[in-house]
Amino acid sequence: MSFLTRAATCAVLLVAGCTESNPYYLGEATGQDGGGLVGDLSLADFSTAGDLAGRDLATSPDLAQPTSMCSSSATRGCGSSGSLACVSGALVPDRTCPHASVCTAGYCAPPPSPQFGATVGRGCVFNNKPNPGACSSITNDASCQPFLDPTNPSGPVRWTCDTNVGAGGMGVACTSGATCSTGFCGSNGTCFMPCEGDASCFSVLGGNSWKCQGVSVVVEGRTLQTKSCIAK
Repeated sequence: MSFLTRAATCAVLLVAGCTESNPYYLGEATGQDGGGLVGDLSLADFSTAGDLAGRDLATSPDLAQPTSMCSSSATRGCGSSGSLACVSGALVPDRTCPHASVCTAGYCAPPPSPQFGATVGRGCVFNNKPNPGACSSITNDASCQPFLDPTNPSGPVRWTCDTNVGAGGMGVACTSGATCSTGFCGSNGTCFMPCEGDASCFSVLGGNSWKCQGVSVVVEGRTLQTKSCIAK
């Protein structure tokens, strides 16, 4: 085949788009063809792999560590309405914090000292014993409640007036503290109302149908041996 014939044949093949003559051709590094393919891998496919490692796996509900998990009964937390306790490896609601109390380090902290004349925040101890009469007010919407110090939960109990948690008054049958005014259900199955003697029960409801009797209540994991007003 002459030189002119070979040249004409090659021209025809080029016009037809022939590239099979060099299967290893990657094109020029101009951001297109082969050069563009390498750039796409580094900018798109590799960044996708980064997304999988840095974002998708981290946010996967199956792989992410649940924030409600706990490993010790001593572990506590705070929820939207009160304190949380570790039960069977999960943090569950424990105590409903009354209005003036804020959950701190897993405990409902005592309410701040009251302004002059206010009931909420006032201490309710008489003769070194809790007395419900100290929280009496015109609206009768406060009760004497026990609080633990979040920085020393095994220390002295703070008996302080705070707004009622539930509607159940003393002597009302209960299964949950959330239904009681003080926020606690006594070991005798009635709403807990602390007292230091029969006279303190009389000061709240009057009459002689109440007595101050020993019960126990569990305050955020700590069992208190105390007394409560119950029906005679």
